[in-house]
Amino acid sequence: MELAPEHVYSAGAFLLDIKEPHKILGRTKAPLLAPEEDYETKGDVNNVVFPTGACILDNELFVVLMVLQIRSAVLPRLNYKRY
Repeated sequence: MELAPEHVYSAGAFLLDIKEPHKILGRTKAPLLAPEEDYETKGDVNNVVFPTGACILDNELFVVLMVLQIRSAVLPRLNYKRY
């Protein structure tokens, strides 16, 4: 599928109130993930990152994302405290 070059599928994050999850407490100002690598910028659909899960271990954010529309990858060592 070809998309216009200005169309980019990126991912950000937001924090919800634990007792009132309809309230947004904060969100990232810029995407946490944006297509940069060849396997993100060229494929069945170009310019896409598609995170499917995340966890924090020892103050590091690990993000699982789909790449090449058929494989998955883990991006380690994103320091979540800077966001």
